[in-house]
Amino acid sequence: MAVDARRVELRTMEKKATISDVAKLSGVSVATVSRALNHPHLLKETTLQRVYRAVQETGFDNLAPLLRLEDVLPARNKLFLIVVPHLQNLFYSKVITGISDSALRQNSQAIIYQTSSTFHPDALFSLVEALRPSGLVLLDPILDAERLTQIDAIVPTVQCCEFLPDCNVSYVSIDDFSATKSLIQLMLNKGLRRIALLNGPQRFKYARQRKEGYLSAYKDLRLVPEESLMVTLPDISYAAAFSVMTQLLGCSNPPDSCFAVSDILAAAALKAAKRAGLRVPEDFCIAGFDNTYLSTLCDPAITTVSQPGYQLGFVAGELLMEKIANPEAPPSQILLDTELIIRDSL
Repeated sequence: MAVDARRVELRTMEKKATISDVAKLSGVSVATVSRALNHPHLLKETTLQRVYRAVQETGFDNLAPLLRLEDVLPARNKLFLIVVPHLQNLFYSKVITGISDSALRQNSQAIIYQTSSTFHPDALFSLVEALRPSGLVLLDPILDAERLTQIDAIVPTVQCCEFLPDCNVSYVSIDDFSATKSLIQLMLNKGLRRIALLNGPQRFKYARQRKEGYLSAYKDLRLVPEESLMVTLPDISYAAAFSVMTQLLGCSNPPDSCFAVSDILAAAALKAAKRAGLRVPEDFCIAGFDNTYLSTLCDPAITTVSQPGYQLGFVAGELLMEKIANPEAPPSQILLDTELIIRDSL
């Protein structure tokens, strides 16, 4: 009776039926109705039937053509679209492998889209429309919560490594702040005071939180790091990091150590230190982040924070499959553990 009453109410409304009316009658979210009308291949047959029935009952007039169920179901597209900022970053290879393995486990395939520093969500909208993937994994952050929500309404989305904490979109990541603070505390406890910070672009969550962890460790000891020692690079570039560290080590009051937010940057700092005639760790200490194979190839091997790249990717893939299967499920928010790996550079 409740359903009939709602139908009568909607039929007798003088105003034109809206997508919210369809969502209310079918018992799903507005985002699910949007998917049913624009990307029906992403939804289960039972969900499509409920939405299409509500469309007919409300008289909702949508510009997108409604496909018959028998036309929609065979067109189901099983592709994971992975949006990654820089394939040159060794860490992302682990994450992508994890996502791809999860996709294969579900008989899906993964496609990689590399962005640039001028990446804009509009380009992603166009790409999603063209490829019609079954799901989206974002390693490059979308900083506008409204745009991110819009994309999630079009295609099931999971944020991986990077995420907006106050947005209702699933994510899997690590606690960059705590991991960095623990490492800097160790360096300060060793008597190091002039720790250079080689950081990445501030549009990334990891860069912001690792800097906050760095500053917090100093603050706990009532120390203030020198502003000139905190360097923000335009990207994770070995060449740029080598140039910056060479300049810092040539100053009249050089740093006594370096924390780099990536093993790539740490390796560049190591080369700069050797070029300056410094012994590591006797004269100059170095620590990195990610625990890529590069950190073990260096001589001496680099102390680093190990974050579980493969697991981050695999969990992101699993969350995506769950979201595709059940669009109405609440978002998942997962932080995986990190580990401090002590090696010869510290």
